[in-house]
Amino acid sequence: MTTIYFPYTESHEGGDICEGYDEDDPFPCHETMYTYRTYRGAAYLKPSTMWFDQVDSEHKFSLGDTVYLVDVTYSSGSTFGQEEGYHSLVSIHREEWEADLVAAQIRGGDYDGYKPWVGYFEGLISVDVRSFVIEDN
Repeated sequence: MTTIYFPYTESHEGGDICEGYDEDDPFPCHETMYTYRTYRGAAYLKPSTMWFDQVDSEHKFSLGDTVYLVDVTYSSGSTFGQEEGYHSLVSIHREEWEADLVAAQIRGGDYDGYKPWVGYFEGLISVDVRSFVIEDN
């Protein structure tokens, strides 16, 4: 098994207390918070000092290989607010068509794996197939 690490940067916007509420309310309503995540253009075989997500694969990968990542963006929340921009890195593949197949299963509701985007407050926003070259860090 190989673990691949995907470094990213992230920023947030929103999440303020709704109009008509204040910080002293025991359960204030919050406006939707948006999280924006940008993955760097490379993947690594070992963790780095920056923020990263990781995905395990049964495939063996080496430096210079291109990997195809299935990345799901979804929303979650509670009675008091919603956040959009959560990510679930579902799987990595050697071949783009394999990643496209998994992405199509997710979009069609036929995916059998763990689905954090399905729930009472959760919702699917997008499913993307991203390509990365494994580099030395």
